[in-house]
Amino acid sequence: MSLWKTSTTAQYFASLLTIPLLSGCIAYSLDEYHSMTYSTLSEAYYSENELTVADNPNVVRSAVEQNHLVWTTDLKSVEDELPTLFPELNLHEQNSHPFDVQIFHVALNHLIGRFGCELYRSVQNENSVQTCDNQGTIAANNLGYLPFNKGKYLGERLQVHQQSNQQRFAIDLYLKSAFERSLDSVWGAVHTLGHFNHSQLSPDSLVLTVYLNGYTQNSENALWQPLHAEPLIFFVLLPNIDPILSQENEMATSDFSYNNSKLLLVKSQ
Repeated sequence: MSLWKTSTTAQYFASLLTIPLLSGCIAYSLDEYHSMTYSTLSEAYYSENELTVADNPNVVRSAVEQNHLVWTTDLKSVEDELPTLFPELNLHEQNSHPFDVQIFHVALNHLIGRFGCELYRSVQNENSVQTCDNQGTIAANNLGYLPFNKGKYLGERLQVHQQSNQQRFAIDLYLKSAFERSLDSVWGAVHTLGHFNHSQLSPDSLVLTVYLNGYTQNSENALWQPLHAEPLIFFVLLPNIDPILSQENEMATSDFSYNNSKLLLVKSQ
């Protein structure tokens, strides 16, 4: 047997032995990468026939490409755009309506702040302390993954509740769990924006898909009644992950996330 043949055969079997090891490293690296990033909204499924947002004419794509947004902190502008945000409520046809924009703002502030805090604490040193809810619950840190990619938000919603007994109005805002709505779908909780033609928005922006349940209280029997039969859906744009994670602490992160957020004006009617 020639030396060349022996050497080649040995190299061949050695390569077979290393393939599983390399494959394991690649698989681990990819899994770790995907755990620390979010899939893009542009490539998310918009409908059951698996057409993506960017490849399918739809109202979400139109709003992104036409840069239709309003700053969340601009109370007057948000109130003016309520008929666009929630056409199902027919607010433009009413001189007065039960929807309380002040309560909406408070709830939205809490929801965005909670998400920003959850994002921030997921990468902090495990010996540090953060609380991301009103109960002062100490959150787990150094998770190795971002919220909704793994962990409790696979099966649990991120939800806030706000109500005004004086105005007889209450609101629930929430991000659906990943089991309820996959992040492969536009209706999943959170995405990175991705690339859209003609859009001036950063493709690295984060996008929250927020669900809203509103309630009014009957003045006669004090029972709470839903404003609409189905949850209303709207989209919130946040800065990209890096500046959110670079804040000094969880309180600063919550404030930064809210103060730099925008509402996407999706014209569904």
